[in-house]
Amino acid sequence: MAASMKRKVIKTALVSRVLIIVLQIVFNNLIPDHDADAFHYKSSQKSSFGDKIVQFFLGGFGKWDGAHFLSIAENGYIIERQYAFFPLLPMIMSMVANTVLLLLQGILSVYSCLLLAASLINVVSFTLAAYGIYILSELVLNDAKLAYNTALLFCINPASVFFSSSYTESLFAALTFYGMILIEQGWYAASALTFALSTLTRSNGMVSCGFVLYKITWQTIHYISIKHNFSIFKSILICFKNGLIILLSIVVIVSPFVFYQCYGFLNFCTDYDNILPFLTDYISGKNIAITKNAPTWCNDQTPLLYSYIQNHYWDVGFLKYYQLKKIPNFILAFPTVVICTCAVWTYSWKNWNTVKFLELRKRTSVTIGYMSEGVFVYVVHLFTLVVFAATCINIEVTTRLICSCCPAFYWYVASVIKTKGHLQRRALAKDDHNTISSFYKHFAIDDSNTKLILIYFTSYCVVGVLLHCNFLPWT
Repeated sequence: MAASMKRKVIKTALVSRVLIIVLQIVFNNLIPDHDADAFHYKSSQKSSFGDKIVQFFLGGFGKWDGAHFLSIAENGYIIERQYAFFPLLPMIMSMVANTVLLLLQGILSVYSCLLLAASLINVVSFTLAAYGIYILSELVLNDAKLAYNTALLFCINPASVFFSSSYTESLFAALTFYGMILIEQGWYAASALTFALSTLTRSNGMVSCGFVLYKITWQTIHYISIKHNFSIFKSILICFKNGLIILLSIVVIVSPFVFYQCYGFLNFCTDYDNILPFLTDYISGKNIAITKNAPTWCNDQTPLLYSYIQNHYWDVGFLKYYQLKKIPNFILAFPTVVICTCAVWTYSWKNWNTVKFLELRKRTSVTIGYMSEGVFVYVVHLFTLVVFAATCINIEVTTRLICSCCPAFYWYVASVIKTKGHLQRRALAKDDHNTISSFYKHFAIDDSNTKLILIYFTSYCVVGVLLHCNFLPWT
């Protein structure tokens, strides 16, 4: 049965990506693009017939931030604001375009090869992420059915379009979930390296330091409490060793962010005169302003390029987004914030003793499901990110922020919805190939909570593709 569930998760993940691509083809080619005030990037090479085919099938995935990633993959980092987009995805895009897709460069432009590479990377990464969240859910929840439902819901998550577009969501989710799996299994060095790669993908990968700190601290306290015959010296030695592991792990996880900021500082603050001609040539016709002198942030006491970009270009800051004109964006993020709030409140209310003692006491019982004590650190992770999103960043980003790295969001939703058990067993027994049909038959649609959640997930999936691929604002 477990093998059938795993196969079903992989199939559902792949089919969901195919459907998102099909929807993108329809919407992108039938509806004219909105004239958005956003960065546009297209190939400088003459368009061939092959390029037109790629544009027809995948053109909607190169919009908004995707245009920046494609530009970075082809030209490297040039303009200041591009440093908001971390380098791992464009690096992999460039590598795939110049290896796996090398033979296609005779008939396709570099831009088309990169767009195709991004789509391939996202399909693979998303499938790995779906499988990863299933494995992680089994480890933490001790409930195969709930783990299976979690993975299915991930496949139609409300931010689905970003997991297929030239964005970091799929890659980041895969790295985050596998980092969590490794730390649950006690592979601390491997988890730190995996989390470091997630930081090289997106800045909020640094939040994963909390998992390392908590898990090793928990293990240390419980190991010493079990071994009553430990001397004080040996206990101190264990604490010192594990403290060193925590410190080294945090350094590894944070270092990509630090090195990336240093790279930006060296480019703009020590070598600006040399890059100015390239900047001037690059921005020609792109309606981008540059200064003739090094940027002002270079003179800050702590010259952090990323913080400057977020504040200067996107007006990110504590409660700075709370403006009347932003109300539509708050409405857009409202369902995600409500679900996250319910998830945190429900867990805290029913497991108050666990929350009160930070789940550092000896576990009194082995529980299963969303209320299990092992879920605690993931609820804290969810709470931290939703509070940060609601107070410090553009609120509409909350949906894709949470959906790309918070298992607790899916665990809570999976615990609330109801399923039709007999249909699930029958579908798994037959290894049903009609994945989408069996997907919706699996859930008890007549249950009001289940109906609302499925409507929310599905509608955001479809509407997200419609708006995003036509340069209309979305989450």
